[in-house]
Amino acid sequence: MKKKRYVVSIWAFLALTIWGAGCARQDDSLMRTIVVGGGLLGPNPGLSFRIALEFSPNGATIAVARPCLSSDADLTIRLLQVSDGSLLSEMTVKSAGYYGSVTAMRFDPSGITLVTAHEDNVIRMWRVQDGVLLNTIEPHLLSVTDLSFSPDGGTFASCHSSGALVLWSMRDGSMIRSQWPSSLGEAFVKAKFTPDGKELITGVLNGQIRILRANDGTLLRTIGTDSLGMGNLVLARSGSVVAVTYEDGSIRTWRVSDGALLSTVKADSTRFCSISIDSVGAVLAAGFYYGLSSQILDVLFDNRDYSIKLYGTSNASLLRSLGGHKWNVTSVRFSPDGSILASASEDRSVKLWDVKGFKRGAPQRDN
Repeated sequence: MKKKRYVVSIWAFLALTIWGAGCARQDDSLMRTIVVGGGLLGPNPGLSFRIALEFSPNGATIAVARPCLSSDADLTIRLLQVSDGSLLSEMTVKSAGYYGSVTAMRFDPSGITLVTAHEDNVIRMWRVQDGVLLNTIEPHLLSVTDLSFSPDGGTFASCHSSGALVLWSMRDGSMIRSQWPSSLGEAFVKAKFTPDGKELITGVLNGQIRILRANDGTLLRTIGTDSLGMGNLVLARSGSVVAVTYEDGSIRTWRVSDGALLSTVKADSTRFCSISIDSVGAVLAAGFYYGLSSQILDVLFDNRDYSIKLYGTSNASLLRSLGGHKWNVTSVRFSPDGSILASASEDRSVKLWDVKGFKRGAPQRDN
């Protein structure tokens, strides 16, 4: 009995340590916190709680996808009003008997439809107004790692863990064409349409950025290195700057027009990160999360930094740190006009930050 009480005490101590440590003071740019789930130590605390985020094209709505954490739980996607956090509509994926989450999520350019990809390898199309499921696609190409819409909304691209790049018709969900890598290292990881819709900026497994002609997949030019594994890739809405995370922990920004390397942010390779670029390509946001071994050491030595970092893309200068999350940050997203940054964390919260006032100003002190 004493042994059981001792174990419970240790877990209680660790819970309080995790909750209270490593959290910077509340930043004065924090607009709102949305609680998603039952708190840090809710059901199944050992499971990853990675919330997916996406802004609507007009920036008035944000989609928040909460994973299901038990075999009998449903996956929910909530559409919230950015101005006050009120619920607009909710979409539900019934339990399939296993844990699951949204692996990619995008609004179509009109904002009428939300397309989501799931761990059950199904792509779903939802009507935003009332959350009605409009269509499903079962590609049978393993899980989706990225989604991107053409500017006219008629086509969307998906990348799959099988390495394939596929273009789909938004009208009826039919496959337009598929493109397969010639080797494992050339597997497609990410794909983004350029603003004119004529090209696809793709990231492949070996770290290279490949720019393809959208209508037939012809390789036009390449950017960057082919010697570092790629993690994430994001493209500024202007199409001028692309940012990539690599397996060595670095984040590199590249100019699309000529492939010039603009900046490199160096980070600990034991940390992974979600990134986003503001609309004009001037500011890079990064949210970090740690591997399990690092988490244990961080708890013991109180050496954790869960703040979101804002960097200048031209020189990697640190513009601001946004403190407030108490655990791994797994998703960051700029609003379409770049005035708001949303962040999601495994502490089961989503935070909205007002970043329009300082993001291009002089560097400010770390919180």
